[in-house]
Amino acid sequence: MIVDTVYPKPVKLGQPIDYAALVGLADISVDANLGDTSSILRIFNQTTDEQAPGLTQWDSAFLSSLYHSDQAAAVQRSQMALKMSHDIATADSR
Repeated sequence: MIVDTVYPKPVKLGQPIDYAALVGLADISVDANLGDTSSILRIFNQTTDEQAPGLTQWDSAFLSSLYHSDQAAAVQRSQMALKMSHDIATADSR
């Protein structure tokens, strides 16, 4: 990953590293519509105050669900959604 140090929006070094890791590990389209999801994927579309400081709960749950699902299954997205919901709910209850 190349970091443009004159990019008009300030980011901390860890943010683009987490962004690149998530995009690279999950092969996510950088144009994906995330709605209002709290995600490191939104750092370039948000003000400095709104940006996630690193991987969020959603990002971690997404990666975990992706790597723990059957990638050949026709119901992979459903499996992922269920695991993500469970992981986020479990993290919120702690």
